[in-house]
Amino acid sequence: MASQQSRLLDKERQRSSFDVQELKYYANGGEEAHKMAKEIEAIVYREPILRNEDVHFLPQEKLYQTALQRAKRAVELFRDLKLEWGSEKANCFWRTVESESLPISLNLHMFGHALQAQGNDEQRAYWVPLARDFRIIGCYAQTELGHGSFLRGLETRAEYDQTTEEFILDTPALTSMKWWPGSLGKTATHALVIARLFLAGRERGIHMFIVQLRDLDTHEPLPGINVGSIGPRLGYNPVDNGFLGLKKVRVPRDNMMMRYAEV
Repeated sequence: MASQQSRLLDKERQRSSFDVQELKYYANGGEEAHKMAKEIEAIVYREPILRNEDVHFLPQEKLYQTALQRAKRAVELFRDLKLEWGSEKANCFWRTVESESLPISLNLHMFGHALQAQGNDEQRAYWVPLARDFRIIGCYAQTELGHGSFLRGLETRAEYDQTTEEFILDTPALTSMKWWPGSLGKTATHALVIARLFLAGRERGIHMFIVQLRDLDTHEPLPGINVGSIGPRLGYNPVDNGFLGLKKVRVPRDNMMMRYAEV
């Protein structure tokens, strides 16, 4: 069957009215970018664990464990290559490695990008290196069980305690539980939690707060944190989508993302 498919594909390619190589250059952003992508692919795929072979037939837990091994080797290889964050080569490297999603993908993208976009200068200087060095692993906790990603319907609360200069985060109902964020179930040590801010009993809109979820030595959930995996889904099973409940969890005032608003 495979040989028949190959023959059919070869036949159709021969009938094409365009230059296949030129299409590859166009898709990759030009000839030089295409060559760079092939060079990065050659480096990455020399690593057996990064070849994504047979992953589609693994059970969910084995798929997750394999993805963790892939993530670990990818980080080691990234450091060995001394690639510069944000460079074309670095971006190409992660695109190649993440042809199948990784449990650290949210740390690289939604968590990292939100830190850059929503943190002030001091917050970016502190948190971004931690995430890029994988000393912490972050996720983005917005979606709630009762509201999906409907921001105006979110129920998670962040009340400011002026006496201690802390925010008290709480999910007061089942419908306010964070539900579905990637990397939350087993991997993340921190989350950017989207919550409704209350100052002296008055609501002040939706804001982002960095919340530590797990101990950095034991990886056990911290007090007030109810966190776990939601189990297998129809796709993206290398990533551990999870749930999160917060019970009067206190974070410092500086853990509110303060680029555009400040308390």
